Amino acid sequence: YMTWPNLLLQDGTNTFGVGEGDWADLGAIFARLQAAGYNTVRMYLDNCASGPGCLAPDAIQGLNPAYLDNLVRLMNLARDNGLFLLLASVDLPAESRYSQQADQGSSEMIASGRNAWYLTPQGVQAYRDYWNDLLHALVLRAAPFEAVLGWELVAEQGYVGDQPPFSLQEGKLTAANGQVYDMADPGQKQALAVEGMLYLVDELRQVILHHDPTALVTMGFIAPDYPNPRQDWDAHYVETAS
Repeated sequence: YMTWPNLLLQDGTNTFGVGEGDWADLGAIFARLQAAGYNTVRMYLDNCASGPGCLAPDAIQGLNPAYLDNLVRLMNLARDNGLFLLLASVDLPAESRYSQQADQGSSEMIASGRNAWYLTPQGVQAYRDYWNDLLHALVLRAAPFEAVLGWELVAEQGYVGDQPPFSLQEGKLTAANGQVYDMADPGQKQALAVEGMLYLVDELRQVILHHDPTALVTMGFIAPDYPNPRQDWDAHYVETAS
């Protein structure tokens, strides 16, 4: 197993950026990995997420057809070299129509960005749309799903702990799962974090299985800030155990 999260070749170009990837170099790397006994490579599928040549070029269009062609080319290259791919998503592409849709659920009770993306109906729907559009486009391109070990919904999951709702000391919030949580109760804040994420995972897993019925679905987590506080840390709030 080899993790290659940054999708960069030796000269620093982005593997999937339209017109950037050096496919001969990547093929040679895959061949060396296979010869060394590796059978799985973890890569970010949307590290080049927003902007020209990336997966979501702007806030109006959906997904970039040329970038999707490169993803299929990657899957075929891995298969031809006897490798499986664990394809991880950074998150919703920034400044895309998906992230804008997800932010529509933000309010004084829940901050824009990851908190709103994970916990509001608008956020969950944006993730559904993103993964449905991605997998549907790959199906149309006859992508070899047999080369994919699994789909990683978010490479480093974490809420923003110093912003609403987790920074609130009062008020009630109805999350995307339809449950109401009291922000004056620390236990209910924790339940919101756990149950909200489980709901998102369940919803997205069904979207993926619709297109790839035998798929494995996973998620990456940042290490929590307790019981041992980290010094090199920002305001991420993570509940991994539950």
